[in-house]
Amino acid sequence: MLSDLLSQASESKNYIIKETGIDRSTFYQILRGNRIATEDQLKAICQHIHLDSASYEELVDCYERERVDEKTYEQRQHVKRFFNSLSEDVPVIKKTKESELISDFIAQETAAGNDCYRLFLPSGSRRTTELFWAVENNIHTAGGVPDIRQLVAEEGGRRSGSSSNIYLRMAEWFSYLKDQMTRFHAYSLGKTMTGLNTIAFPYYIVGEKTMLLISYSEKQVVMIHDQSVVNAYRNNFDKVLKDAVEIASTDTDYVSIMQFFVRHWMTVGREPVYLLTPRPCLWLCSTDELVAKYLQTDEFIQYGQMYRNLNILEFTTQTGLENFRKDARVQEAGVNLQIDAGDMRRVRRTLSEHRDRISFVLNEDRVHVPKEWQMFLIGRQVAVFVPYDRTNYMICFTSKEIIDPLADWFESRVRTLNNDIIRKKEVSRGGGNGNEQKKFGEEGTIRID
Repeated sequence: MLSDLLSQASESKNYIIKETGIDRSTFYQILRGNRIATEDQLKAICQHIHLDSASYEELVDCYERERVDEKTYEQRQHVKRFFNSLSEDVPVIKKTKESELISDFIAQETAAGNDCYRLFLPSGSRRTTELFWAVENNIHTAGGVPDIRQLVAEEGGRRSGSSSNIYLRMAEWFSYLKDQMTRFHAYSLGKTMTGLNTIAFPYYIVGEKTMLLISYSEKQVVMIHDQSVVNAYRNNFDKVLKDAVEIASTDTDYVSIMQFFVRHWMTVGREPVYLLTPRPCLWLCSTDELVAKYLQTDEFIQYGQMYRNLNILEFTTQTGLENFRKDARVQEAGVNLQIDAGDMRRVRRTLSEHRDRISFVLNEDRVHVPKEWQMFLIGRQVAVFVPYDRTNYMICFTSKEIIDPLADWFESRVRTLNNDIIRKKEVSRGGGNGNEQKKFGEEGTIRID
């Protein structure tokens, strides 16, 4: 695309070569499409051919795609679509006879005192999404804090662990768990399930006294009351589970959640900890003195010290940044405080110093951040979602098929030219009424110099 734009530019080739300082031979290789421009060369050229903003964004997207292999590029798109899906409402799924039968099953199990359900719903299809929703919704309605164990496996030699399916399942879990207080654990088998599941009824949900056999294509569910059959399926599930790897889980206990974070923070070393947050994190902008002044406990001071000693790279939104600067009240991670005006000015100055160094602002037209949640990607170990304003719930993902693409996406947003990050030096204070078509490098548009 760059070679096409250079060919169409009104400026002469000699002028662009002279102004950019690019070697003539290199410039013509770029022009012919025989060579990919470096990031610095791309910036220099764009400053002198007066691109409109839309063309510039398209060019940067093409540039990113050309710099990596197709698989890496597609994984980055899956990550971004996953983030965007987190802000969407949970789809409304109509009640069916099947969901009513699941409701009866949950009611019977709850009455019998059962609080543990074993699910074999391996695929990320609409079919299993509806089944998972029916189980989760009815368990939540029944009350208590039940335990759900879901086993993920390949089906009939057909691999269900592609990048798109992995993130589809991750988004599905997050969507249905984010408003609940469920103990949930998902395990990956990494191979075809063996044992009692059949072609006619490949999926099942096992309780304590009864179980459900579920068809693959037709909406048919059979409830089994024979205790010997229920026991056989439950025992087979638990046996297979020993060879599986946990890839997702939740926790509802404040103490164990805090211990989880401390344990991982102490082992991550200087690996980056990526933080996705709807508003800038106060802990990154605070000092021991501020923490002691407002929270007055050694525990919080130590927590703040540990937090600031991490190699945290924060990703937030322009809206969140502006609200943070205007607001003198902090509501984050269970803390609700009114901050003095002088202290808040110091916090804002620190935040400004962090911009483009450890704090990055996302382009909200391209990347949506859920308003009620923060995500921590701790090294390449674990991705953790916690509610922004409280600390009594956690959704955790540990699958490498999820963690590695997440880490690559965050790292590439920081290190390479892309349209997802709004750099501080890219925001011009100057003019225009917003109606004219902006040119690259003019006032009121994006700058990359």
